Amino acid sequence: MTHTPGPWRAPSMGIYAGDELVAHVETLVDSDGLRGGKRNGEMADNARLIAAAPELLSIVRRFVALPSGAWHPER
Repeated sequence: MTHTPGPWRAPSMGIYAGDELVAHVETLVDSDGLRGGKRNGEMADNARLIAAAPELLSIVRRFVALPSGAWHPER
C-alpha cells in the first residue's frame, strides 16, 4: 500500500501535502442549504480527520510492532 507521504494539512475543505492537493471534501448542497446534510464545520472537521491519516497510520504501525503484552491502556 502506498500513499502520499505526510504530513498532511487541511486549511479548509482541501487536504494538502505541502503544496500538493491530495483530496477535497465536497458534497452537493441540498434544498436546506446543507451540503449533503452536513454543515461546513462538520465537513472541515472531516477534512482534518482525513489529513491526520499519515500520522495515524504511523502510530498504528508502531503499535503493531510492539512485543505482545507491551502495551496496556492504563499505563
